[in-house]
Formats: sequence, structure tokens, C-alpha cells
Amino acid sequence: MLTPRRRLLAIISTSLALTALTPVTVAHAGARTSSALVAADATEAITAFERWETTGSPADFTRYVRLRGLTAEHAATELAVDAAEMQRAWASTDLEKQRALLAAVSQLGVGYRYATSEPGVAFDCSGLTRFAYGEVGVELANISRDQIRESTGVDEAELEAGDLVYYPGHVSIFVGAGLHVHAPDYGQTVEIAPMPDRSLSYGDALT
Repeated sequence: MLTPRRRLLAIISTSLALTALTPVTVAHAGARTSSALVAADATEAITAFERWETTGSPADFTRYVRLRGLTAEHAATELAVDAAEMQRAWASTDLEKQRALLAAVSQLGVGYRYATSEPGVAFDCSGLTRFAYGEVGVELANISRDQIRESTGVDEAELEAGDLVYYPGHVSIFVGAGLHVHAPDYGQTVEIAPMPDRSLSYGDALT
């Protein structure tokens, strides 16, 4: 659970990122990115987050918020969705979910390998989510169906950036704007892409 201080900072981060409300946008079905630039942005935001956790400095937290926003902006630009909406989605979720989401995004472009969870080397779908949540001290199961079963179910209307997205045989992390970050399949790399048009289940891995 967030301490009162961390909860306050999360509220501050939201207010820094939110301006005017904008209509919800959804990426075009063919939109996807494995951008090295976005991955590098996410890595820099993670470094800033970890520095803030060490120092507790408001200035370091503000730098993290700025870099998180920049990562969201670049991802939104790559995918032709509204940047403010993406920033809002990332700012309004728990800090731990933000950190897990950024961990997954930092691995864009890493190749697929079955039963693997090695940052910078290879992932399968559950390996990516397990790595991302391992970065915030949450130990997920090895198998995708077990990950969603062990998470708290979330209705689609309450879905937050950082939540797990599941259909039989595949698990990913919700990014916002109808997008998820995932390790797709053989011959492909970690990417942000539109969520599939099929029946999906959602889970909060923190509860």
C-alpha cells in the first residue's frame, strides 16, 4: 500500500500531467511500435524514479514525472493517439503500476523466446509481465492463466494503465487508449499495440 506521502505525490503527479480533458482515442488497428527511442525514454524515467525513491527529493520526483510524461508522449506519437490522454492514463494509476508499466516499455524491441524472462535478451508473454512486476517486488506466476487467476479481477470500465490483460494463452499490460505492451510470438519483438478484438479478462496484480 502507498504511504500517505507516496499517495500525496501520486496526486501531485496526476495534477502535473492533467490539463484539459480530451476525448478518448483508440489506436488504429495496424498501429504498433517497438521504438528504441520510447524504450530509452522509459529507462531514463525508471532511473529518475529509483533516484527519487532513494533521495525522497521533490525535485527528483518532478523529474520522474516529466520523464514519464515524455515517454508517454513519444509512445502516443508513434501510435497516433492523443498524447494528453496517454499521459493522463499513466499519471492516474498507482506508482507501482507506473513503475511496472515503464519496466515493460523499457523492453520494446527485445525478441520473443518461449519460457524466457531475461531483460534485454528475450521474453515470452508471461515472462515480460513477470519481469515488469518483479521490478516492484510482486512475484507473478510463470504461466499466463495463473497470473490472471492470482490477480484481483477488474471490470473493463475500471481498467488502469499497468493492469494485466489476458485471453487464453496470452497476457500483457494495459497501456491506455486501447493499447497494451506485450511479447507477441515467435519472430516478433516486445511492442505496444492495440488490444485484440476478442473476449478479454483484466487483473490488478497489486491486490
